[in-house]
Amino acid sequence: MQSRGSRSAVIDIGSNSVRLVVYAGHSRIPSTIFNEKILAGLGSELATTGNIGAGNFDQAIGALKRFKILCEELQVSNINIIATAAVRDAHNGPQFVEAAREIGLEIKIINGEQEAHYSALGVMSAFPGQNGVMADLGGGSLELAQIMDGEIIQKISVPMGVLRVQKWFEQGYDKLFSTFQNFTQTLGWNAVHNCENLFLVGGSWRALAHIDRDETDYPLRVIDHYKIDIERSRTMDSMLAKREDENFSKSLGISSSRIKTLPQAAALMRCVSEFFQPQSLYTSAFGLREGILFSKLDKETQSLDPLLIGTREFSRIQRRFHGKKSDVNLWISDIFHDDDAEMERIRKAFCNLGDVAWRANPDFRAEWGLDIGLHGNWAGISGSGRDILGQALFSCFGGGSNIYPNGGILASAQAIDRAIAWGLTVRLAQRLSGGRRGLLSRSKIALVGNEDKVLQLQIERDYQDICGESVIKRLKQLADFMGYDNEIIFI
Repeated sequence: MQSRGSRSAVIDIGSNSVRLVVYAGHSRIPSTIFNEKILAGLGSELATTGNIGAGNFDQAIGALKRFKILCEELQVSNINIIATAAVRDAHNGPQFVEAAREIGLEIKIINGEQEAHYSALGVMSAFPGQNGVMADLGGGSLELAQIMDGEIIQKISVPMGVLRVQKWFEQGYDKLFSTFQNFTQTLGWNAVHNCENLFLVGGSWRALAHIDRDETDYPLRVIDHYKIDIERSRTMDSMLAKREDENFSKSLGISSSRIKTLPQAAALMRCVSEFFQPQSLYTSAFGLREGILFSKLDKETQSLDPLLIGTREFSRIQRRFHGKKSDVNLWISDIFHDDDAEMERIRKAFCNLGDVAWRANPDFRAEWGLDIGLHGNWAGISGSGRDILGQALFSCFGGGSNIYPNGGILASAQAIDRAIAWGLTVRLAQRLSGGRRGLLSRSKIALVGNEDKVLQLQIERDYQDICGESVIKRLKQLADFMGYDNEIIFI
């Protein structure tokens, strides 16, 4: 398992792009510290010549030379260099591998099923415990894998990437769909219909998700775990026709080369949506590269919750005091014991982050906490989960019992109310203890009584002097919001 201080990198040589991503931090959910891609278009001439074009060849090798220098300067200890459909299928693919070897880089060419396997592992790392079908769209191929109960059941690679489907695309959607069906049959895919989830991986589909998010005024900028309406996934082509190409580039930052193949990507999204008939459809920012790193972990590390590990790592860097932090979640859990499993998970993530805003300007701590919750680089959390997490942090850092501006759209009113209560409770805990574990352990918060419950703050008698005016005020604010009387007792 990678140590916390080491750095690893993946160089992904695909049909559209050559990308370097450098990772650091906890091996279960490492942080990206450098990310760069070159749109070399290695697969752009495969359909016509069967080769990587000369200009594309040189551009990609130039990118690899740059990436090698960067990895050396960034002190990367482990570089994984993989090539997929374009290098795999091109007549001059071996020459490309040799050119890379001459500059000191050893490329591993993976076949289509291996590509599907790693991409599925990437999805499994970000959607722990979820079942469904992973579909990874690249320039040269479309990888499919069925995920069930933590296992990859079946996987195939269909030669229908956005750079390869033009001849069928030009003949109309029915031809494209029937070609897709025929490939799944001839490649031995066992029919999977009405699947629980369809996970979309790949830059082209993420670009379509950005456009869909813009069209629907989705309140978050994060595209991972973005849920696309099933019917809208089948009408992306008509949505594209309503907008001008330049709008995508200027307002959404989609590259011009990506824009050219969006109609093909939209048609292929419709294909997989109609073929698999999923109950839910999500985009995943995790795929091949993350799957390669995930594959190197032992089973115990793989089983760790990415949201809880990610928030814990962030807190380790940002919190006021190093060493053992106060176990705020344990302190507040008695009064929130009826949270369901997913709410409890988000509550734990929130408690991990409950002391990270102290560096911010006091007048903007609530907004800073909100942004951490909404837009933090978290894995394993949905849009509604981010809504809840952001609200809890907003309330904890000074937002009080108000819903944050334009908040509460993705999560239910009940969940937002609970998040506010979490925030006010942790705000009380931080004021009472100063964020120190020892002081917090000298007290307890509880709901007592049968019918007319009272929110009771219990403090050890020898420490009763920690109960100042501000503590009383915050206890009352919490009790009023939750609809209880309150009291303080010394035990």
